[in-house]
Amino acid sequence: MPAAMNLMRTSLAFGGSSSRWATSQGVPGARHTTDFVVMRRASEVTVPVAASAVILMSPRFRDSIGASLAAVGPDEAGVLARGSSVATRQESRPGGWLATRLLCRGRDSRSAPDRPRPAASACRSAETTSLVACRNSHDVRMQDVSGKVAVITGGSSGIGRGIALAFARAGMTVVVTGRSESHLEETAAVFADEGLTVDPMQVDVTDLGAMRAAADEIAARHGGVDVLVNNAGIGLTGPVADATPDDWKWVVDVNIGGVGNGIQAFLPIIRRSGRGGHIVNTASMAAIMPIVAGLYSMTKAAVVALSEALHIELRGEGIAVSAYLPGPVHSNIATGTARRPERYGESGYTPAPAAFVEKARQQPYMSAEEAGERVLHGVRRGDMFILTHNEFAEGVRDRHRAIERAFPDEPIDDERKAAIPFLLSSDVYAPDAQLPSPRYGAVPAS
Repeated sequence: MPAAMNLMRTSLAFGGSSSRWATSQGVPGARHTTDFVVMRRASEVTVPVAASAVILMSPRFRDSIGASLAAVGPDEAGVLARGSSVATRQESRPGGWLATRLLCRGRDSRSAPDRPRPAASACRSAETTSLVACRNSHDVRMQDVSGKVAVITGGSSGIGRGIALAFARAGMTVVVTGRSESHLEETAAVFADEGLTVDPMQVDVTDLGAMRAAADEIAARHGGVDVLVNNAGIGLTGPVADATPDDWKWVVDVNIGGVGNGIQAFLPIIRRSGRGGHIVNTASMAAIMPIVAGLYSMTKAAVVALSEALHIELRGEGIAVSAYLPGPVHSNIATGTARRPERYGESGYTPAPAAFVEKARQQPYMSAEEAGERVLHGVRRGDMFILTHNEFAEGVRDRHRAIERAFPDEPIDDERKAAIPFLLSSDVYAPDAQLPSPRYGAVPAS
């Protein structure tokens, strides 16, 4: 095999001195600037396991090598081999280009040499006569989680502890972080009672330096990180007008800034492994049903938007990002605001009275452990959204219909539409990109 020239993680590296590389600029219908490689004379193509790319081939080149992509471990290279075959449907593009979704199979040379990667979903079908574009799949499922390293911020109580237990029971190496030393000790005891191991760390998610130091320590101790759950959050509730400036700052620092700090600290480590991964950002049903708790809903809506954008950015590297939107779950979120750091001053909200907290404990809410199992299910499926409570479905549909009805009743401005295709949609929302609704307790859909 010729020596490969490394370009970008999200591009192709391909061999042969006569190979030619080009960006998607000038390629009709191309949606990304760095995912397109034009090959006219190269004898073979190598692709890193984390690559996301579109291969543009002349018909003669296609016919001579076929188009079956083998992806292997990050220390090796996949090859578009002469004489291989393609098993896909095709999609026409403007100007006579043809997009073909490859059947992507391969192996991780270090752990499971004979296990194929799941096949990609096919593109729509059409025929043209010009160049052929083959697009690598964005399969981000993690069905085999055993041995993976997971970090859960806010993992020392409530939903975070439920997620940690679900992960540990599935054979993952689990690290939980939190501010409360007593909660961390309690979590360690709960794990020990089940014969499980957990690595507790006292870290404040609002401190980026501390988060980066923790990420480095975890990577050194456990050999990397595969799954990050940005779960730490606070539940300030009450009328927006009653909030003090410090309330605004605290809820934003923790619920948005804490997620950002987690991404900045751990994403470089996940990427560095070259084996993909998963990030779960805990939002809330309040993000898409902001009926009460305006400040809290605002921060959780931001988490959903961030998660969607990051999922679209990272899926080509084999990294999924989920927005996790639980409904009511038995946790200590109502009492967590009592541990408000002094630097955030006074609140405009009164703490939840003991009678309210006790009443909440008696409600038929979901258990933290069940909520955690549903996160594990979503990670295995590679879901962009992880929802837990079907009771919200009708209200969410009503809200979405209200949004749709707010669009102006007037013709589309075709010229304006043509100028902004990159803003109008993404293939992650396409019907054929969706898995069936989750059936909890069932084996994740393949």
